[in-house]
Amino acid sequence: TERSDYFTPQANVDAAANAQAALMLYLAETQKTDSLPTFGEPLSLFSSAKMVLDSVTLAALEITRPAAEGGRSLAQTIDETVTPMGRRLLRDWLSQPSRDAATLEGRHNAVESLVNGAELADCLRTLLKPMRDLERLSTKTALGLAMPRDLVAIREVLLQLPELRHRLIKSPCKALAAIGGKIDPLIELTALLQEALEDQAPGTFRDGGIFKSSFHPQIAEYRGLSQDAKGTIAAMEERERTRTGISSLKIKFNRVFGYTIEITNSYLAKVPSDYTRKQTISTGERFITEELKSFEEKVISADHRLKTIEESLLLETRRKVAELTPILSTNARLIAEIDILQGFACTARERGYQRPRFNTQSLLAIEDGRHPVVEALLPVGQFVPNSIRLCPETSRTIIITGPNMGGKSTIMRQVALTCVLAQAGSFVPAARADLPILDAIFTRIGSSDDLARGRSTFMVEMTEVARILKTATPQSLILIDEIGRGTSTYDGLSLAWSLLEHLHNVVRAKTLFATHFHEITALEMALPGVKNANVLVEKWKDEVVFLYKLGPGICNRSYGIEVAKLAGLPSEVLVWARDIQGLLETQSQRGNKARHTALEQHAKQMGFFDEGESSESLTPLDS
Repeated sequence: TERSDYFTPQANVDAAANAQAALMLYLAETQKTDSLPTFGEPLSLFSSAKMVLDSVTLAALEITRPAAEGGRSLAQTIDETVTPMGRRLLRDWLSQPSRDAATLEGRHNAVESLVNGAELADCLRTLLKPMRDLERLSTKTALGLAMPRDLVAIREVLLQLPELRHRLIKSPCKALAAIGGKIDPLIELTALLQEALEDQAPGTFRDGGIFKSSFHPQIAEYRGLSQDAKGTIAAMEERERTRTGISSLKIKFNRVFGYTIEITNSYLAKVPSDYTRKQTISTGERFITEELKSFEEKVISADHRLKTIEESLLLETRRKVAELTPILSTNARLIAEIDILQGFACTARERGYQRPRFNTQSLLAIEDGRHPVVEALLPVGQFVPNSIRLCPETSRTIIITGPNMGGKSTIMRQVALTCVLAQAGSFVPAARADLPILDAIFTRIGSSDDLARGRSTFMVEMTEVARILKTATPQSLILIDEIGRGTSTYDGLSLAWSLLEHLHNVVRAKTLFATHFHEITALEMALPGVKNANVLVEKWKDEVVFLYKLGPGICNRSYGIEVAKLAGLPSEVLVWARDIQGLLETQSQRGNKARHTALEQHAKQMGFFDEGESSESLTPLDS
């Protein structure tokens, strides 16, 4: 996909509208109903108003789903919402962060107001917590699928809206007041549902008991008759016992035979002549009288008529609610937004997140940044923060070296996640964050294959790199971790080197490039704007101590054997590995001079050094 395809032109919007019209026609022809659902305007998945996070990046950064079973995603980690609408919308905001400066300013102002105004935040949380899923409830109503209990749930949400609106409008924050002003409490609909529906409505209309007796005169009449049936039957039963002298006489109801008088075999001789035999049972006989038959017809007729009236009233009430679906959907969206903002404020207060600032100089500077997910999983205060600065002129590209398990990937991802959180409208886990508004984040992290499509690990890696080179812009952030591992050393080194040069010189995106090809660090001296950084490590008593701290310069060792020791490899394997490593390093030093000369020549060809200028700055290759 070309970069321009991410930003949908008007022609594509028109095509989406045509597709929507075709869908409506299809529904009209297949559903055979006049009550079709109400659709909003088509929304572009990729537009200039949203940051692009493709499926690879969403998976690598674990935005909405954890990579491994039992893990935690970013959404799960920061989710402090209390409504289903808020929880869904939060995933949308995180997977499609905003690029609109005014929108972000409003969200951050709202979060800041709620962070500083804990009383309002707590009040909003209390009002929101009992709310059911208004978005899905209104959709069910529009589709004609809402049951009595659904309408009661809509009523309960609507009853909270006046207070919610009042609290928001009174807020000194313009963004919160604006949201409150858009809420329509639908006073008339609320009054109708409150007047009509029982507090404990049934799951289906067949069960009856939907509407209050006071809502319709016939409901009161038929319900009174139906409810009095037990008392009438009890009185009739007592009267017949006295008249017949049969003390065990009982009047029972059966779904097949209706109301009958049950008499045991020992009392059959006392059965009056006006009793008509209905059924023989093992313990006796069942009879019916004209009085009981007349009563049964009256009760069944009343019950049937009651259900008929309630069903008719339910359809009418549901239609009235469905007519207001657009307003209900808007209210649901506003509730979700408020829920997310109060959740962001809750997270910020509890975890010490700070408000990010945006700049137009394409500067990305994070002071004491933290990985939101990793920090949440560690004991308080144990996570080691790191600072990073990507400046267009001096440090647009940072090459990160360091040992395995040293924290390179964590540092890179926390930079990306900080940008995602900021552009979603949240505060960020950092002491300070001065950020650009990114148009996209691209990642090439980890290794995986696609055997079903005949693609090896290396092929998948190269395909992802091709995607990045084709679509990234100077306003993008790129994370590349360990490129070129699926092929030979020289193939991998050559590709990684060439790729980094292209990203820096042609694409010109902000790039974090982690590698174990230490030769690439020479580009710091050859390309202005490339900087080296390394994850610090110390050796103490033959043990490796990871400091998880990013510092300037390079790390010329990967400490792979030490990490293998931590993983529990047998000592004989480790000893032999160290011997082999010594032999290979001795052989490698013989080729350093030749590679040094080649790199010097390459730098001259790039025009960064004059013919007479010394290239002693390339000495990192000699390490």
